Amino acid sequence: MKLRTLIVALILIVIALQGLEPRFLGLSYSGASPLNTRWDGTTKLVELARGLGYEVHIVHSWLSYLLQAPKGKCSTIMLISPERSLPSIESVSLTTLVKTFGYNLVVADEGSHSTPILKSLGIDIEIDVKHMLSSIAIAEARIDNESIQLVLDYASPLNLGPRALAVCREIIVQGEKVFGVVCRTNEGTIVVIGDGTPFINAALKIGTVFNPHARFLGMLLRKLCPRGGILAIDASSYPLRTALVSELENMGFKGSSLLQVLFAPSRILKPVVYEASRSVETSIGISILICLLYTSPSPRDLSTSRMPSSA
Repeated sequence: MKLRTLIVALILIVIALQGLEPRFLGLSYSGASPLNTRWDGTTKLVELARGLGYEVHIVHSWLSYLLQAPKGKCSTIMLISPERSLPSIESVSLTTLVKTFGYNLVVADEGSHSTPILKSLGIDIEIDVKHMLSSIAIAEARIDNESIQLVLDYASPLNLGPRALAVCREIIVQGEKVFGVVCRTNEGTIVVIGDGTPFINAALKIGTVFNPHARFLGMLLRKLCPRGGILAIDASSYPLRTALVSELENMGFKGSSLLQVLFAPSRILKPVVYEASRSVETSIGISILICLLYTSPSPRDLSTSRMPSSA
């Protein structure tokens, strides 16, 4: 009986270690994650931004990133079609980067998960999910004097409150509906777009100068940080999932290595452990935040991260 108990315990330990291993073999993320290589991911955005000379950071925890975030460089945060709202501690960490360190922020979201962040930044913009477009639409995007036609899909128009009307300028419109604005605030530059479609792999797949979405991405990044800089892309708002066989093959797994990954215990346990760790990190993060409130650094000169006067 003791031997059987020992064997069972060893098996459980092996499975647990497999589930806790740091590698994400056989796993991917859903939605517009910068780690999702499928049509709805944003791995192409990462590739194009790096090609334009930007230092891209994929962020799994905004609290951890806040504690070690680069300072003194022009920096932009991108939050694209999140599939869940950030926990309070994560939201506070992200907004601290904007308010205290002058990070620019780009929110491209047709849903309501980004609303708490916009409210915490004092931007009275409503992403009008109730009037989301039910089909594909062509919209005009204008930055400076250049105009581009963008394809929107299930996009939500923006409703601007009094403060937004004072500090924001329209950059994406379709008829009388506004789908994109750029706002210059005391903290930095905030861009809100009611659709993440222009930034996903399906839109950026042909990453040439003739692709309007790729051109728009380049124009937007150059407007926010003309001489290059840091682009921090959120990867925490997308659930971890098991990768499809076709994805594993694209990752280079074949034959025995493919079978090994398919039947690895971590493939099932890792998503569970990952979600549980988010809850633990949130609890610990609240305690850390209390300490940070008493040791918060002074705001730096935001001039390098603000957008030039014309929009």
